[in-house]
Amino acid sequence: MHKKLEQLISQVKRPSGEVAIAAHRGDSDAYPENTLLAFRKAIEQDADLVEMDVLSTADGEIVVMHDATAKRTAGVDRKLCEMTLAEVKKLDAGAWKGEAFRGEPVPTLGEALDVVKGKTIPLIEIKHDADYNPKLEARLVELLAQRGMTQQALAQSFEASVVKRLHESCPSLPLAFLVGRDLRKAFLPLPPGSLGLHPHQSIVMPDLVAEMYARGKWLMPWTVNEPPRMRELVSIGVDALITDVPALAKTTVRG
Repeated sequence: MHKKLEQLISQVKRPSGEVAIAAHRGDSDAYPENTLLAFRKAIEQDADLVEMDVLSTADGEIVVMHDATAKRTAGVDRKLCEMTLAEVKKLDAGAWKGEAFRGEPVPTLGEALDVVKGKTIPLIEIKHDADYNPKLEARLVELLAQRGMTQQALAQSFEASVVKRLHESCPSLPLAFLVGRDLRKAFLPLPPGSLGLHPHQSIVMPDLVAEMYARGKWLMPWTVNEPPRMRELVSIGVDALITDVPALAKTTVRG
């Protein structure tokens, strides 16, 4: 595991020294994604990091949901940025995954941080689209600072300007840069403040691992769910895996 990543994880738990496991949207294969239940279950699986996606509501609160609309995971075809927190809190974020999860609410970022604090590292993805509200960044830093977590969390974004602004506003906050399937983009200079690169797993090959090693950056591919690919990525030297199946990943790469 990369020394800086190991240092980050060691603030809340003893690092294994092996590849780190990040639970994608919590333990999202078995439980409704981006819910407190999924986060708690990921902690029970001893995930080193718990990934969560954040968006801003119409009244400026940060809630945890992946999609810009609530349609897929809550059955309401409305944009989160057009809903108040009170409206979001009426949504059911669990029923789509199964009747046993009916009534699971959409958490605020504050609620999610309170669940993971001192147990694992929150890996917070700032979702950026045409409706993005830059005020989210200040609110994010505020919520972390209130809990003494500006050095015990990791934020990530596909948008370089978001990473750059967060680094300028809160230099103590660890940051990483997300890239998709564009290998050329992965080799470009990372935004200021980026400690690591989080690329789609399909583009991770030995030359990219070597490049990040030479730059002193960690490499954390997403979303890796198949054991053969997990083992392959670990064999070429990645530092962490983002996965929907944290328990499977742990047994696959750590035995």
